[in-house]
Amino acid sequence: MAKTPAARTLNPPTTPRGYLLKLHRLHEGLYARIARRTGVDASYVSRVARGERRSPKISTALLADLASIEKQKPLLRQIVTKIHVFPH
Repeated sequence: MAKTPAARTLNPPTTPRGYLLKLHRLHEGLYARIARRTGVDASYVSRVARGERRSPKISTALLADLASIEKQKPLLRQIVTKIHVFPH
């Protein structure tokens, strides 16, 4: 089973570079995750995201997942800042 964006924050980054890589990984597989949940092909999700096709169901799923990722950014930034300001 694929990790959800929320599950991926369990292993927080420890450097600014790690923070950027974590953000990349949160976006990685976004279309595939949505495709599995909605029962369509990932290429269809991609076409909806690019505006070539219209699907309220897919659009809603894309926005929800992206909002979830955006909510995690401040937490990830705080973790990296805390590690570099107060190293172990």
